[in-house]
Amino acid sequence: MVFNAEALKHLKRMQREGLSPDAVTFVCSLKACGCIGAIAQGIELHNDIEKVGLLSNVSLGTSLIEMYTKCGSHEKAQAVFN
Repeated sequence: MVFNAEALKHLKRMQREGLSPDAVTFVCSLKACGCIGAIAQGIELHNDIEKVGLLSNVSLGTSLIEMYTKCGSHEKAQAVFN
């Protein structure tokens, strides 16, 4: 669990330093959110993914569905799937 929180902490640091996450960084961050139930941060990541135009990425879509499901938001998972 500590590893997942650290991963999200490093993502925030990257963003503060002006580095843009790529699809792999987003996938790893979404997995971390799902593991620790950080749905608020997962929603932020979902918004960031939309802003940079990566929502059509299949791996990201799958990771979003998994994150929302693990966090108990089955409606949002279904919306992403649709």
